[in-house]
Amino acid sequence: MVHRLFAALALLVLGACASGTAWEQDRFAGLSSEEEFLIAQYGGVIETGPLAAHVREIGTRIAAQTRDAEADQWRFRLLNSGELNAFAVPGGTVYVTRGIATLANDEAELAAVIGHEIAHLAAGHSESFSARRQQAARDIENGWVAAGRISDPDRAAATAQDTLENALGGLAAYSRQQELEADRIGFDLMVRSGYDPRGQERLLTAMSDFASTRALSFGTSQMMEQVDFLASHPGTGTRQEEARRLASAAGNGAQERGDHLAAIDGVVWGETGENGFVRGGRWIHPSLDLSFLLPSGFLPYLGPGAVLAESETGAFVLFDVVPRDRGRAPQPYVIDLLAEIDPKLLTALPERPQTTTIGEARAAVIDMTLDFEGTLVDQQLYSIVLDDLVARFVIGAPRQDPGALDRLRAAVRSLSPIPAAQQADLAPRRIEVHTVRAGENVPSLAQRMKVEGAAEQYFRLINRLGPGQVLAPGMQVKLIVE
Repeated sequence: MVHRLFAALALLVLGACASGTAWEQDRFAGLSSEEEFLIAQYGGVIETGPLAAHVREIGTRIAAQTRDAEADQWRFRLLNSGELNAFAVPGGTVYVTRGIATLANDEAELAAVIGHEIAHLAAGHSESFSARRQQAARDIENGWVAAGRISDPDRAAATAQDTLENALGGLAAYSRQQELEADRIGFDLMVRSGYDPRGQERLLTAMSDFASTRALSFGTSQMMEQVDFLASHPGTGTRQEEARRLASAAGNGAQERGDHLAAIDGVVWGETGENGFVRGGRWIHPSLDLSFLLPSGFLPYLGPGAVLAESETGAFVLFDVVPRDRGRAPQPYVIDLLAEIDPKLLTALPERPQTTTIGEARAAVIDMTLDFEGTLVDQQLYSIVLDDLVARFVIGAPRQDPGALDRLRAAVRSLSPIPAAQQADLAPRRIEVHTVRAGENVPSLAQRMKVEGAAEQYFRLINRLGPGQVLAPGMQVKLIVE
């Protein structure tokens, strides 16, 4: 829906405007601006430690099977993000997130991801896709220039949306063709490297299950969660069926689970805290000492510089902070926010921003309704003046979701320092590799899990334990602990 595109656009704007705030990311010398941006979006590169070395070793092992003249120049890097993603960039670098590396339950599963991305390099997909992406960016820019010449805000928004959907739709279709080819090439490379051919199917299943479990833990449909790696790839079911078909004719290979578990033992699971945490239904940020309530049924995404939570209906809340200029009133900040998202919306303002208070803080709010192709979306923008920062919210809900805007207003009004009850829950969670002892079982070990949601379901998921499958003494399992 268009209001979701508005949320995505606002998130990009808020993230870009966060430079110089408490969420500022390091710069990376010697890289293209696009690659530098991607690295910053995923928390920076982890250069040292067992897991970074593990990723490099697997990548080098698989790259040797490509017979590509430049394969020995390719690099394999670990990104410090809990998101489940991996990608290859022009020039020969494969990036793997910490999130997908720790979800992998053995080396063969991680090799499936790395092999897929190596396949993109070997087939030249990165360069051709980059060219098409640049063309899509030019098309979008031209479309937004055209929209800028339209005086009516609703017609301008519709024109911009059509341009965006057409450009991204064509790009996605081309991408899916390449992804299916990379699956086949990557599978062959993984098997030739000696890995268990069933690793690909196991990881695809785990990623899909993780997306469903996470979504349900926040009270949303399993279809709401889109793992980055899966969202840009063909349907998971199709890929699992193809992986199963390929594996059935490929024989056996090594899982090498022990080496993999040793590499991820003690590694952070999920958020590091740089972008805050989700704890007990609240977003909390230790260094900012800020928190707010996440409405039930809203799935959160913590990005560098901004937080987005969205419901199945397209209702959303966006949040960021900017530095405060002493003596400046709240109203200019909220006008600045609207101008950053879309300057043309300034012409649609019915009146000056209203003043209010959030807790004891001075604030300003803009109320507006936008018509997205017949869907009326009520929106509010807030600026809340704190000691050294200004907190900014954008909330929106379609009219057909009655009550959503009230729940979002409650989230805004819940902004406060971190509650005392959660002050002790501010550390990142980590993977602990545990050897099962006599008398231990799934329920008893699941009680040690620190997760948002059904602990036993998460325990079975990360250890690939089916329903009813029991533990035996001596087994090694993963726990998520503090």
